[in-house]
Amino acid sequence: MALIRKISALVLSAALLAGSAAAASPAEAFPDRCTYPGFIDVEAGSWYADAARVCCEVGLMQGTGQAFSPDQILTVGEVAAIAARMNEAITGEAIYLIDSTYPWYTSYVRYLEGLGITVPDPEKQATRQEFVALLSAVVPEDMLSPINNVTALPDTQDQDVLRFYNAGILSGVDSSGTFAPDKTLTRAECAAMVARVAREELRMSFTLSAEYTLYVGQAGDFVPFFTHSTLNPAEESTFLVEHLLTEISFLTGWNLDASAIFVGKGGVTIVWADTSALFVGPPEPQNPGFYVYDSTQLAFSVLDSVQRTIQCAFSPADPDSLDVWFCGPDGGALVLEDLEVTLPEETPYSHAVLEALLSH
Repeated sequence: MALIRKISALVLSAALLAGSAAAASPAEAFPDRCTYPGFIDVEAGSWYADAARVCCEVGLMQGTGQAFSPDQILTVGEVAAIAARMNEAITGEAIYLIDSTYPWYTSYVRYLEGLGITVPDPEKQATRQEFVALLSAVVPEDMLSPINNVTALPDTQDQDVLRFYNAGILSGVDSSGTFAPDKTLTRAECAAMVARVAREELRMSFTLSAEYTLYVGQAGDFVPFFTHSTLNPAEESTFLVEHLLTEISFLTGWNLDASAIFVGKGGVTIVWADTSALFVGPPEPQNPGFYVYDSTQLAFSVLDSVQRTIQCAFSPADPDSLDVWFCGPDGGALVLEDLEVTLPEETPYSHAVLEALLSH
């Protein structure tokens, strides 16, 4: 559920265009305004040192006395203050301070609410989702020029979050780019993100790795093993199939050489090389934990494992909807001579079909 409801398109456009702010670069919108005082708890060379300095110089974050308190968890009120200061810098629309008898964050919250932005409870700890929602409500699109190509994340499809990833402001909490929307964030983490908004040279170019599952076994009895790759099924489909075959081979010891791989609307087709385990058998000695005792077990284990792994990689929401076809080295029907069966060319592979052939 979106946490932010932005002001009407007409008013928002006017706000962003005020004083030509929408055309301003981040450096123009956020010039140095303050002298960095240095903080007793920000060590030179620490991962957040430059971010803390930039945030103070541009006036978007302040210290807590002589300290920056990098490990302190941010509240919604503190994030609201940053978002309000950003909007003031971008649009020139001043923040008016309210009587000091009110909580310190009241001016910033009312300022954002005046723009049509909903602010959660200011006193509670802010989540990463709330942080992005508040900042995305005030940072215009032209300040978020994409430098990455992130189309999906493991735990969110929120478009504002994706824009921050593509702009190099966020990169996630792990190599897969997990956003962790409900996780809180420290002042150091916040400073790093805020500094990247203000200074484009601090933004990060990266390629996310995706987590894939290898399914080893036979229909109804698979054991999952996890692997990572930077390959995207939609963009590098053939390479992904090659990668998955290599990973299964390395794990099990079964040679899964393929002479050709085709990926299209009809599904995935693998043309097995004559060096694959289907034709030459398992290695000697076999990998512990992946013993196969005859040609029948080998055929089912190889074909079922490869089929299920590819189905789940390319169609995780509905694996059975993806057809996987297996061919022999000549590109024709797959002939398993040891079993005296030939898999039909006109239908995709299934455990049931092979089982029926073996029963005749």
